[in-house]
Amino acid sequence: MSDSFGPGGAYDPNAVDGDASRGSQYVTKRDIRVIGVFLFILALACYPLFKVLEKRAHRSVCATNLGAIANAISQYAVLHDDRFPPVMRTGPQDQPDLGSTGHPWTWASDIDELMTKRSSFQCPAAEDKEVTWVEGRGKLIPVTYGMYEPYGGYLRTIIPNPDQTVLITETSNMGAGTTYDPIPYKGGWDGFVTGWNNSNEMADNHSLAPTRLAFPGTSNGIFKLGGDARHEDRIQALNCDGAKIFIKPQQVNIFQSRGLPSGLWQVPPISGVHSH
Repeated sequence: MSDSFGPGGAYDPNAVDGDASRGSQYVTKRDIRVIGVFLFILALACYPLFKVLEKRAHRSVCATNLGAIANAISQYAVLHDDRFPPVMRTGPQDQPDLGSTGHPWTWASDIDELMTKRSSFQCPAAEDKEVTWVEGRGKLIPVTYGMYEPYGGYLRTIIPNPDQTVLITETSNMGAGTTYDPIPYKGGWDGFVTGWNNSNEMADNHSLAPTRLAFPGTSNGIFKLGGDARHEDRIQALNCDGAKIFIKPQQVNIFQSRGLPSGLWQVPPISGVHSH
């Protein structure tokens, strides 16, 4: 058997490849192949763990975003007679006013300057097609959270059950990702607001489910136990008290009380006190 090292331990370039002595400090092609196979197998084994950790990180960032949104809304209310920000500026037929930029001015536009620097209106788990772009002061803002329509501009001190009523939820724009959006707005941007299956302005005794929630596979309006969601089996939300809550698909279906949605999707019993 030939040796890769000549007399005195000098390297012999004419030696047969891979035929090194036991004392050789050089890695052979065979060694490289073995190491490559090992690393490939290790990567396959670690990938599921990586995905789990990634999902947890996304959920954590999303929760941080919602906390910042809650604080910003609270600051806005203090500055504006204890009212939540309006859902949007409206144009003809209560459609979003897109203005000169082609993007709507929304509740997120109003509180953007009150947000902390490291927070965002975009969940990192959302796909690009799910993002709503809204107008800000000198910039555009990506948004994947929507305000529940009946509480835009509403006086927060007279909400009957603020700890049990949704205010902000994770949303998807214009039915992206096969989400439920039966009445899309004409301008091309609508993920900043949650409405109902039969109206974008007013719920009634025919309202069955809220819209634009980040539950893929619900374009038919069916929300069921075990359905998919942006964060595995749930989305994150804020109630009207500013506390973070979770919503699962089976909690989306509206229950009626006295001809109006109740529970998580309760609407105000008093008219004339909220505005766009």
